Amino acid sequence: MKKIDKQKLLLIIFTFVILLAVALTTMNKNLQNDTFYTIKVGEVIEKYGIDMKDHFSFIPDLRYTYPHWLYDLGVYKIYKHFGFDGLLVGSVCLSMILSVAMFTTLKKVTKNYGISLLITVFVFSFLKPFMTIRAQTVSYILLLLMSYSLEMIREKGSNKYIVYMGLLALLLASTHSAVYPICFILFLPILVSDLIYKISKGKQLDGALVFEKYKNTKKILIALLVCVICGFFSPGLNTYLYTVLIMLGNSTSFITEHFPTSVQNNPFILLNIAIIIGVLLTKKIKINIRDFFTIGGFFVLAMLSIRSYSLYLILTVFAFGRIFSLIEKNYLKHITFTDSFNHHIVKIILLLVILPSAIANVISESKIGYIDNSVEPIYPVEMVKYIKENMDYENMRIYNFYDYGAYLLFNDIKVFIDSRSDLYMKEFNKGVTVFDDTMGMPANHKMFFEKYDFTHLLIPKDSKSNVVIELLPEFKVIKEDEYFLLYEKVKSEN
Repeated sequence: MKKIDKQKLLLIIFTFVILLAVALTTMNKNLQNDTFYTIKVGEVIEKYGIDMKDHFSFIPDLRYTYPHWLYDLGVYKIYKHFGFDGLLVGSVCLSMILSVAMFTTLKKVTKNYGISLLITVFVFSFLKPFMTIRAQTVSYILLLLMSYSLEMIREKGSNKYIVYMGLLALLLASTHSAVYPICFILFLPILVSDLIYKISKGKQLDGALVFEKYKNTKKILIALLVCVICGFFSPGLNTYLYTVLIMLGNSTSFITEHFPTSVQNNPFILLNIAIIIGVLLTKKIKINIRDFFTIGGFFVLAMLSIRSYSLYLILTVFAFGRIFSLIEKNYLKHITFTDSFNHHIVKIILLLVILPSAIANVISESKIGYIDNSVEPIYPVEMVKYIKENMDYENMRIYNFYDYGAYLLFNDIKVFIDSRSDLYMKEFNKGVTVFDDTMGMPANHKMFFEKYDFTHLLIPKDSKSNVVIELLPEFKVIKEDEYFLLYEKVKSEN
């Protein structure tokens, strides 16, 4: 018994080290623009509550919907007491929670330790670009747990998982309402599969796809209703109206993370396609049609948007877990994935692969600052210092670009626009066309500058706008640094 207990303990320690290591491989110290406004919005919530007002733009009377108010408040609390170091530690902790949650839930679904650990490791090897100090890191965990709860409702019909779905849905609506519709996509593969099963009266298809037994569908529909109701419980706009207004706007046409995914830059997608095609061509393995729809649906979303690529990685793990379990059952009869981890050499190899990567990433990230202007976006750090030390910044009307507006407002400088794109769209604030006006080169710079009565222009040095602005007698350069030019409006002599 002692030997067995010792082996189990060693396996637990090994698993924990691997999960911690994969979390550290995603550590990302360089701050994104959303982090800056998140901190300041949280500060506003602590001072004034959710007042549905914007406090950071000089554009008057803007209504702000606070789409991730709970996350904003939490980030501000951490920053207030522990600074950026605290936020970095918090980000690593969220990555660790995600890795543990992914492995644990996969193991419960597949009943296979080896497949669960390998899938978790593989998925995390692609997650670093997405694991930043943003609301999405929380929504990944919540959506994964919602997907698992749905699995348990299907399998066991337990009412407690319906309650869990409701609680997770409320948290998702409060921490990242923009992705709330994703929770309904989780239901679609099961409901469509059951609908086809009922129409076909249980007759199986010829080929590589099979139906699962019609099971606990009523409770799944109850869980769906719970999620629908919870979507209305948000302090600002309900999640449905917010989603509709975002889709009516054109922000997705300009923001990089909404651009289509390039297959050439994401070999993981090509590998997935190869696996699915290979499995479909074999006669030994029958894929559950629910898993086929899950992978196919999130694959389409991933191809349509870079942002959705991370959701594809995370929310298809149960489907791929079942597929790999079938591969193991049909093709690995002499040794399974789990059996391989009984050999110390396998553990040592995995540790030698992952630990150096984790250590190298931690060392690399520790050498850079939280603001690294060697990569995009570039923030006007030195220019902000100059403005705050030498100018009446509280009364300035600065024209700034979208990418660094959040850094200005973080430093208490009123902005023209920042990365809260919804705030500046006419769909959310009637008559406001800031987002439309600022995306791309204005057709007439002079009319554009007069429309918003800018007193100053803060322009990146490499911007083509400088060619036109330099020809305008109304503005002159008063300060320049390595990355930016600061123009000031020339006062009229009249």
